[in-house]
Amino acid sequence: MRSDLPVLLLVVVGLATAWPSREVSGQGQALPTDEPKVIYESTDDALDDARTAPRGGTQLVDGVLAQLESAVTKHPDSALLQTAMGRALIIRDCAMMGNNCSVRAKGHLTKAIGLDPKLIRAHVLLAHDAMNSGCLQCALPHIRAAQPLEPNNPYLLEVLGRYSQLFGNEVDAEKRYLKAIEEFPTPKKRWQTYTWLAEIYKERSDYARAEDVLVKARDAAPEGAWPNGNLGTFYIFTAGDYDKAIPALRKTLSIMSYGYARQGLALSLYERWANAYLKKSRPSTLKIYWEEAQEESPDAQTMFFVSAMYHGTGRAARALLDTKRVPRSVLDQPWDQGRTVLQMAAQNDNTDLCVYLIERGANPDAHDRYGIYVAHSAGAWGNTKVLEALARKNANLKVATREARETVLMLVAKAGELRPGNTKAAALLIGKGVPVNAKSAQGWTALGYAIGARDIEMVRYLLARKAKVNDEFADGITPASYAILMGNIEILQALMSKNLDLNAKVSGMSLAEFAEKNGKPEMAEMLRSHR
Repeated sequence: MRSDLPVLLLVVVGLATAWPSREVSGQGQALPTDEPKVIYESTDDALDDARTAPRGGTQLVDGVLAQLESAVTKHPDSALLQTAMGRALIIRDCAMMGNNCSVRAKGHLTKAIGLDPKLIRAHVLLAHDAMNSGCLQCALPHIRAAQPLEPNNPYLLEVLGRYSQLFGNEVDAEKRYLKAIEEFPTPKKRWQTYTWLAEIYKERSDYARAEDVLVKARDAAPEGAWPNGNLGTFYIFTAGDYDKAIPALRKTLSIMSYGYARQGLALSLYERWANAYLKKSRPSTLKIYWEEAQEESPDAQTMFFVSAMYHGTGRAARALLDTKRVPRSVLDQPWDQGRTVLQMAAQNDNTDLCVYLIERGANPDAHDRYGIYVAHSAGAWGNTKVLEALARKNANLKVATREARETVLMLVAKAGELRPGNTKAAALLIGKGVPVNAKSAQGWTALGYAIGARDIEMVRYLLARKAKVNDEFADGITPASYAILMGNIEILQALMSKNLDLNAKVSGMSLAEFAEKNGKPEMAEMLRSHR
């Protein structure tokens, strides 16, 4: 589980209570200059502040809405004011009130586009609204309408990045986000982009870059609850750094109280106490740390489970069990979605805690209601240390998932190069009797998963262990045709070294013809030269 502080799936804009004016010579009267534009720019700035959840954020947005309602009444045909009104309503009705949508906002944004079809911000906000509602395809018409207008507009780049990220294309998303950051005129407007970029880096386990962009997001909005909270929860849940997490989360909670940050602070304090205990610190220090943790959350048993729910934590669970502040029975008690503490730790790749719990007697064959065993979770991370600990306790490593029918070996192969040297895990599993050529419910083998992960080391290892080189996977795909589709010439060469049938047909074509058709002429040439 890679949990992190929830972020607004919005790109929103800023507020001032007055706008500039020009003096009429000789009369001393102030008359507004281009009122709609000036009001739009001033409210845009204030909404940038409000979206980070500062102190009094709701009142700030309400003040903007009151100002905009008056301005829209006076200038009903201003596309800019209709856009600002829509944005303010998205923040108020969706983000702050938790309704996840705003019919009123859509009405104003749609009217803005009707008044000015070239208004990129209105198109972008409607695209974000569609994605917030869970409909990626619904966002496309708005994105396509905006793209020809100004391809390097930072708001457009940002929404394109979010679309790519939610669609699973993180490489394109990263590229768009970095470009948007370059194009935004001020740091304040980069806050949300930094936050989404951090999600990509966390998924890659690139924690140094994730921290860097989260710090930049915090610096862009230093008094915002969300930026401080995102950084604080990253420090404890992902990095396990309670020293950095505690001040960040205390600042967050001084701005706005909400459960996720509160849980992060409580866990940080328990982890600090636990680390001191495990390092055999002085009793006086332990007493101070324990009392602070208890003051924040007296429910030690809940904190025991929470400690296992994240990648960077787990010391609290160990110390609470060691000191008998929680009973041993918690090892078999179901918690999150029916999972035991060991299952949660394995799911979150929490190696030290997993090994500790297995050695302390946690059930190594525990599984959840979906048929996912501890071994499956360890295999999905390519976690050799946890698989070895399970093997020492005679866990059943031959189990397949209930619906997908995936073996632990398949999941290790699917993990790719997430863990260098994961062939050691594969060797352990094969040694325990996990079949090399077992097929999933969709017809895939461990070799197929390794090809899909472009893991040449795993492919070579599985071939050495008699993986079938000419077998078919799902929908008639073979190892060779899959290597061609992946564009990996090294894998194709490895397959060819193991008696690959060069006369095999794929969709009625030879392998060379298949490579030509799929734009891989170098592969086609290599196949022809070996016939």
